[in-house]
Amino acid sequence: MFLLFMFLTFSVKTFASTETIFPFTEISENSDCRTFDGFRGKCYPITACLHHYRDNLSKRRPKICSWDGNVPNVCCPSISSNRDSTTDNIHVKYENANVNQTFDESSLHLLPTHLIISPNIRRCGTKLNDKLPFYVVGGSEATQEQWPWIVSIMLKRNSKLIHLCGGNIISDQFILTAAHCFPKHTETSDYFVAYGSSELDNATVVEIEYFKQHANYSTRFHYNDIALIKLKEAIKFTDKIRPICLPFFGSQLKEPIVGDEVVVAGWGHDKYGGQATRTLREARIQLMAIKQCNESYSKLNTRKIKNGITDTFVCAGSEDGSKDSCQGDSGGPLVYQSNVTSLFESDSNFDGVYYQVGVVSFGHQCAVKGYPGVYTKVAAFLKWILENVNLQLSTIPPFD
Repeated sequence: MFLLFMFLTFSVKTFASTETIFPFTEISENSDCRTFDGFRGKCYPITACLHHYRDNLSKRRPKICSWDGNVPNVCCPSISSNRDSTTDNIHVKYENANVNQTFDESSLHLLPTHLIISPNIRRCGTKLNDKLPFYVVGGSEATQEQWPWIVSIMLKRNSKLIHLCGGNIISDQFILTAAHCFPKHTETSDYFVAYGSSELDNATVVEIEYFKQHANYSTRFHYNDIALIKLKEAIKFTDKIRPICLPFFGSQLKEPIVGDEVVVAGWGHDKYGGQATRTLREARIQLMAIKQCNESYSKLNTRKIKNGITDTFVCAGSEDGSKDSCQGDSGGPLVYQSNVTSLFESDSNFDGVYYQVGVVSFGHQCAVKGYPGVYTKVAAFLKWILENVNLQLSTIPPFD
């Protein structure tokens, strides 16, 4: 059985059609700032700040100065910075550094400009406020308006297109999915992406230019189960077709915790060994503790998770085991909606902002009590995603 991606959702206020900010005191880009540790720095996009860019973003929480769409401007410290003018000999220690370096006020940890994300990939994670009921195991039918970023990855066999996996739109040309969706001895020309409809028979089908699995992924194990697809043609965004937000967690956008509700969706089987569906299904489940998840899966004694359930995964399911992702849901999204004020506070046609926190990876059959689904943790692979996706070129989803 395969698990679904998680989405993170949060809400924001807009003061102009092209500017999105959070309801907290903002510090503009290039302004002076202080980190949570008291070090001096300047506000830059997170992908322009080497200090945070090379850290594991799921473990380090940078101080956020402001937001530009789904990209936070963070307080970027110098190579080493004094906490205040009266403190001497205080150094910032970097992982993999040979020595601690002294502070130079004019020297900032900036990345090359080609790695900086432009504000073009704003307005991600938005969807129409559709109150229809949400197949996945134990789930219900969903509409495309509810999850406008989800896609079907299809495999061509005997002149027919068969649904293989799910995926998520993260820009107008890139899809995020699971590495195990691309078995050996398959060619790029064997795969297609279908999007724009909850009914597979009515979806727009496009060719892919290439797929890229994580370099450390191996079919022998479940680790690093993440991949990217580049489409041959860019997607045109509409109310029914939009990108999901990536999970840049920080002081304002909180990472979901155990017990928080998340949503999985896909065209997978209704039960283990059951029938696939041609209509998109969804289920609302809860995040489970990694420790509990690891204890459960250790009983199976499988070599595919020889190191156990690590912090590069997230686990989610229902306490009674009635809801889960299943075969055919692999690569699809697990999403979360945060509790920040609504982006479209004055517009009832829209329903907040969503973030992807997981990619459906694996599980023990489907919906077995005590065995939650296991998802690749997107936040643990943000650096890899940003190194391989040129978000600068993505178009902006419309609001009208």
